[in-house]
Amino acid sequence: FRSGGALSVTGGLDGDEYNKLAPPIDTDIINEEQKKAVGDIVTLCKENDIEVVFIETPKSQVVMRDLNYRSIMESYRELLDDHGVQYISSEDYKFDYDNSYNFIDAIHLSYQGRVNFSENLLICDKLAQ
Repeated sequence: FRSGGALSVTGGLDGDEYNKLAPPIDTDIINEEQKKAVGDIVTLCKENDIEVVFIETPKSQVVMRDLNYRSIMESYRELLDDHGVQYISSEDYKFDYDNSYNFIDAIHLSYQGRVNFSENLLICDKLAQ
């Protein structure tokens, strides 16, 4: 968020909009191109002695509860474990997933959501290790 992320100030959803969100994921299988890209990123970082940590960004509650999303994220965890890469899941930091103002849609954070996420990530115990 701070270095290269979106800098636009976007308002969040109101409660009614948030409650009407539907999960945008229609499969429970990890995308093969993304899987290859993760491997390429990890390889590049290892070749250049760069420590890499993957971080799951907050998604709306409707996505976080979605079985397809959960299956895909488990595949990512297994992939990263296979590569020996640290992974910080949404369970490792605090975030107010019920606050509609933190989101502009089911998977993207509003400006305030990005600020809240960044602040919570800075105090994440797993990141400090």
